[in-house]
Formats: sequence, structure tokens, C-alpha cells
Amino acid sequence: MEPRPNATALPIKWEQKNRAKLDFIQAFISRPGMMLRPITDARYEEKAPSVNGNNTTTHESISEIMDGEPIVQYLRFLRRKSQDMKWVALTTFMQKHESDISQWLSDQDEKYGKLVLDSSMENPEYYSTGFHHQPGGFSDNEFSGLMYDVGLDISFATISPGGVADLVPDNKYERILDLGCGSGRSTEPFKARFKESEVMGIDPSEPLLRTAVKRAKQKNLVIDYYQGIAESTPFPDNHFDLLTATILFHEVPDYAALEILKESRRILKPGGTLVIGDLLPYSESTAYDRWYDEWQVVHNNEPFFADAKTRDMNSLGKSAGFGKVEENFRGKPSFFGDRKRVPGMPYIVTATK
Repeated sequence: MEPRPNATALPIKWEQKNRAKLDFIQAFISRPGMMLRPITDARYEEKAPSVNGNNTTTHESISEIMDGEPIVQYLRFLRRKSQDMKWVALTTFMQKHESDISQWLSDQDEKYGKLVLDSSMENPEYYSTGFHHQPGGFSDNEFSGLMYDVGLDISFATISPGGVADLVPDNKYERILDLGCGSGRSTEPFKARFKESEVMGIDPSEPLLRTAVKRAKQKNLVIDYYQGIAESTPFPDNHFDLLTATILFHEVPDYAALEILKESRRILKPGGTLVIGDLLPYSESTAYDRWYDEWQVVHNNEPFFADAKTRDMNSLGKSAGFGKVEENFRGKPSFFGDRKRVPGMPYIVTATK
């Protein structure tokens, strides 16, 4: 697996056998979309005009004529199989080096920020759904966070390290909080850009947060990480100048999305801003693109994917009490190398208190 500037440095080196296996899986993840998507598109163009007088205006109608196509079934099989192969390879690697990795994760250095854990916290039911078919989900064992983080390097080799942080206004922020910070990849660019700001991240998963702390130390960044859920944070009213959420909202159901927005408004200072970066809604996609993306729901264990992409974030933000909500549609999303990736995030929602 080729080293990248945003990757997490592990305490042990990849053996050549492991590197070769992950290099193969990395290519296997990206190739099906790159090679078979054009063939799938062409097959659709052949079939669509001859069905029901070209009545293919919804993703459901497209599903009726395309789901049984051998090329579609093959593409979906390869995409799912590549995910499974990734998790098997990472699980095997973590188990082989269990002692060294466990010790590395448990060592903390508060010079690079605090890690505040909450042993009494209970994960929301939706959080235990096992997104992306990761064995045990994001918090089942001490290696869950590191597996997710290294898995990002395998599945999204070209992912932008800046993300939402590259797109927020260039203001002075006393305090910044990253909601659903995961392993810290979305949090780090804020500290790198706004060096004088107090930057924090919050996430339900202790294993993800322990990985985030190690990443911060590697990058010489001081970031405080808290264990908690975005719907009910431990912070006081009117506390933050800027809140951010990167690819969080498509991982939560509608009721949780509203609660997160309400909580965000509570902990923001008057005039403070919440900036959300996520996937482009279906309103900005064709029926064919929507049908293609439904793979995420059916085959990639993204149960709230379709709900999020049909959610009216403008109305939801105003229902939560935000005075101003703006949407910025920046371009089409990219999955597993299907298309050229949009720098930052394809869809940005800015809500101001």
C-alpha cells in the first residue's frame, strides 16, 4: 500500500506480504467502478428506450430493467467482495501484531491534547449497525478505530486531507468542535489551518478516539478529543464559534439529524456557524445516478444513505432554530474511483445561529 501524507503511521512496519495483499485490494476496490461503470452505463442506454416507451424516470423503474443484468450483478459482487477482503486482511494483520498495536494505542501523551472518555455513555442504537460491513462496527474492540482509519487509505486513496476545513470562512475562531470526528482526519485540518484556535472533536467510539489521539501526535497537533454523541454533548450553552460535521449526517437517521442540529444551535455562540460536509442529495442527481448509488444501501450497509440524500436540510435546520441555512452544491460525489473526486466535499450546508 503506497504511503500517503494523511495516512496513520503504525508502530510496526508492513511486511511485504501484507503490503502486496493490501495493494491488490486497493486496486480491486477502485477498478470495478472505473472499468465496469462505463459498460453498465452503455447497457442502460441500450435498454432504456425499448422499455415502456422510455418510462425510466425513477430509480425504481430503472431498477426493474437493470438489476437483473449480468454486468450489474457482477459489478455489485466485486464491490462487496472487495470490502470483505479489506476487512479480512486488516483483521488478520491486527491480530498478528495485537500486543504491539494494543500498547501503542493505550499510550497517551497529553502534550498533544486531552482524551476525555465517558465510561457511562451508551451508543445510540443506530450506531451499532456495522457501517460498511466493518466487523463489529466502529467500537466493538480496541482495534476497531484503527481498522476504520487504515481502511480509509485503502478504499479512498485520493481522498482530500483538507475536507471541510478548506471551505470555511477565514475568520478568528476561539473554539472549534468537530462533530462525529471519527479517527480525527476531519478534525486535524482545522487545527492545521486555525493554529490559534482551541480545536476539539467528539465521537461515540473510544477506539476511534484513541486512533485520533495517535494521529494528532504524529502530526504535532494539539487537539482535545471527547467521547460522546453529537445529539447530546457535554459542553455548555453558547460555547463554540464554529461547529463542523464531515460525512456524519448520512450515517444517522432523520430523528438524530434533527437532534444534532438542535444541540449544535445550543452550544454555538450567537452568530456562530455549523458547517456540514456530506454527499450530494438526490435532488442534484439523475434517476440513473440514484439507482446506481442505491448499492450503498443494499450492499454496503448504509441504512440511512437514501434517507439522508432525500432530507431537506434547509427546512430541518430552520426547524432546529437556525436563522439562516445555506446549501452549496459543489459537484457529483465519487464512490470507489467511479469518477474524478470533487476537492473538499460535494455538498456543503452552512447554518448560522
